[in-house]
Amino acid sequence: MKIFGYKLSLPPFKGIYAFFYIGVLFLVSFLALNAIGFTLNMTKSLPRGVYFLTKARKNDIKKGDIVTFTLPPELRTMALERKYLHKSSFSSSVPSDLMKKVEGTTGDHVKINKEGVFINGSLLKNSAQRPADGLGQALPAITLDKVLEEGEYIMMSAERVKGFDARYYGIVTQDLIHRAGKPLYLID
Repeated sequence: MKIFGYKLSLPPFKGIYAFFYIGVLFLVSFLALNAIGFTLNMTKSLPRGVYFLTKARKNDIKKGDIVTFTLPPELRTMALERKYLHKSSFSSSVPSDLMKKVEGTTGDHVKINKEGVFINGSLLKNSAQRPADGLGQALPAITLDKVLEEGEYIMMSAERVKGFDARYYGIVTQDLIHRAGKPLYLID
């Protein structure tokens, strides 16, 4: 067999060799697709499935967009310790980003309290703050009442009852947002 003009000799695809080659092919494909912007979401933060993400451009983010972002350092530490956030697939020292839906943007009046998240006076369904997570660990209780300025956003989970979202960390600023995108194939 010739690939790019080079003769390639492969052992027969039998037994353990077949599993090895399939595994390597799967891993390389996964890494290549992730590098160009495809990502697989299996969390309940958004509908599970494959998303295509591109670099988020300043001022292009609008309500309803799916974005990835980093939490501020103090919250990132807590999220990692509690396993709300996992280490990146590519580096054990770099936490992965959160992926959420943008619910509030420039000019929106946002109010966050124990009752939930209000955007322009409307309470978002299932957005009430919980005092503790599923393991009984206290969750941050924030209050906020302000009109969002340019470069400020409110991010929420699709699974709002148990989601780790704006009701616990408030406003996400433009500098923390990395990528924006759309779902390509949803499982549920």
